[in-house]
Amino acid sequence: MVVVVDFDGTLALGDTSNISLMIPNVKLVSLVNSMYSDGNFIKIVTARGSKSCSNIDQRIEKYQRQIEEWLKKNNVNYHSLSFNKEYGDAYIDDRCYNVKSDITYSKLDSTFTNNKVRKINGSVIKKSQNIINEVKWYRKASSIGMDIPDILSYDIDTLELCFIEGKECVDIDLIKKVLSKMSKEKPTNRANFNSYIDRIGNHIANNPSIKKGEKLIESLKSINPPNTFNHGDFSIHNMIERDGKLFLIDPIYSDEIYQSYVIDAAKHLFSVLYYSLNPDFYQLCYDNYIYKLDIDYRTLDILIASESVRVSNRKKQLIDISNNLIEIL
Repeated sequence: MVVVVDFDGTLALGDTSNISLMIPNVKLVSLVNSMYSDGNFIKIVTARGSKSCSNIDQRIEKYQRQIEEWLKKNNVNYHSLSFNKEYGDAYIDDRCYNVKSDITYSKLDSTFTNNKVRKINGSVIKKSQNIINEVKWYRKASSIGMDIPDILSYDIDTLELCFIEGKECVDIDLIKKVLSKMSKEKPTNRANFNSYIDRIGNHIANNPSIKKGEKLIESLKSINPPNTFNHGDFSIHNMIERDGKLFLIDPIYSDEIYQSYVIDAAKHLFSVLYYSLNPDFYQLCYDNYIYKLDIDYRTLDILIASESVRVSNRKKQLIDISNNLIEIL
């Protein structure tokens, strides 16, 4: 029997930008070696270089030796390595779908970004230039006991996750629990609050319809929200409630973005009021954040206005709301 085994994300796991640092899928390596010993013909295949190289010769020259060294280092027994689609009696691949079962397909694109998001069966596939940073965030969140979708595979610009079927979260206790957990965790970068002020300043500069932007910047300079781990885009669209748990998706993280659970609280409040149009739940959350999470109300108000500016830069119909929030500071 001919067995075709994919390399990236299947046999080798981890950050695909550096083959030497990828780790072996130990269980699969053992299975492949057993198949090899049983007399099957093992073909290792890869699409590596399909995006960055103009032809197959360039792909082979750039990556073949690195992959062969990785396979040798990790004691993988095989017969051939190919950069082409190969014949096989069986395929082992992290990105395949069995046509013998029903296949469903739908779009889940965000209205705020240019990211392409598609759902195929029980998987969500996202194309973005920030995938590696997203994976870093998911790993940190998972390590502190937060609920996230299972990561099925990823590379430099593509992430595949398990789809979480659920509903918009209106359980304040679940939301408080997540924010409280983040408030106790150190940030994962060294960005300072000035970087957040500069970020909001750039949004104001790019949006001449924002009035009294200088007032908001001066207000931001008067506060000092605690530097903690956070989500970065803690809106109702990125919070999924299922089976008494709160799953978070689509984080915004980079080494340059300031982290604070208070910024998350502000973004959540803005999204509750202006995406969900739910003033009663807004007030419930606002009171809980002040009295149960000990967040200063003025800091919260300033950050709600700041997050509104960030959103209105992409959603122009919210500009008047941003101006009103700045006016009442």
